[in-house]
Amino acid sequence: MNTQISKEDIRNAAIIVGNSIAAFDTSNIPSHTFSDRHETAMRRILSLIASDTGRTRRRPFVRRLVACIVAILILFAGAYAFIPSVHAAVNEWFTTVWNNIVTYYFPHSGNDHAFPVLTPTSIPERFEIESDTASDGARTIRYIDKANGDFIVFDYRWISQRQADKLKQSMENDDTVVLYSGYNALLQESNNKCVLKWYEPHNLLGFTVESNIAAEELIQAFSAMDIHLPEYAPTWIPEGFELVYEDRDPGSTTLTYMHTETGDIIGLDYYDYGNIDIFGGDLTEADVIENVSINGHKASLVYTDSTDPEYDTNNVFNGLVLIWVDNNSKMIFAIDSSLEKEEVIRFAESITKVR
Repeated sequence: MNTQISKEDIRNAAIIVGNSIAAFDTSNIPSHTFSDRHETAMRRILSLIASDTGRTRRRPFVRRLVACIVAILILFAGAYAFIPSVHAAVNEWFTTVWNNIVTYYFPHSGNDHAFPVLTPTSIPERFEIESDTASDGARTIRYIDKANGDFIVFDYRWISQRQADKLKQSMENDDTVVLYSGYNALLQESNNKCVLKWYEPHNLLGFTVESNIAAEELIQAFSAMDIHLPEYAPTWIPEGFELVYEDRDPGSTTLTYMHTETGDIIGLDYYDYGNIDIFGGDLTEADVIENVSINGHKASLVYTDSTDPEYDTNNVFNGLVLIWVDNNSKMIFAIDSSLEKEEVIRFAESITKVR
């Protein structure tokens, strides 16, 4: 078997498969129904845009999120796992273009999820946070009731598959209780102390809770959980812009900034790298693709060149899209806007972790 497969071989194969996907007849596939939450959010954004002159303010970048069903991933699944040269060739994210569609591919290796922020939201009101410490891949929150010394310690961190399997076996053999989102947890009681242990198999996160309060109250304290990615925000935005919409969920965050007078919009989205395989968007005949750098990270910049002879002022896909990956935080950042590239790059480079 020839194992000398280059990155160019992989990209060429991706283009072939991409053309096949583009030619696939979807006429018989039922239309997707969006959730009420999604529809409400989109109506708010669209109403903000429509309130101006009707001119397109933000490029309608189509984030075609494809999870676990893309032929390219099936095609190379075995080779990626067993052939070192294939692993090396696709280990870095890359971009392809065909039929006026730009597609971004994000290969995966090991645990490449972003470390999320989880905070229990049903802790009894008598408790307050005494300390909240975080390190690379771990976080510990200690709650205290100063009136009587009761405490709750909540800790979560990355674990190995072996640790997850061991915990799973213990949960199958011993009594468990139900926590937030239906998670089962191992309950251990001894010496006036309760311990809860559970894990999240998708992200390989292990959780431990210790407390001296009654088991029933402790279980209720972890009946609800707020989960989102670490929070990022720009330290610089163009004059006249303000934040008009934000939404966070366990795998992505959306921030939308709008100019109060012109209606121009800057959309910032970021995603857990481990949850994304590919996404892409439509190109115009006047679009230019450049490789740039955002704070030392490789980035792809796609923008419409208004000086190009093929430029069409009425094309709804005119605008700019900037994509980059932060390998340290394991997150994908995407900006789409109608502003000039210099402003968008400055905006992107000012984005920092808030908490």
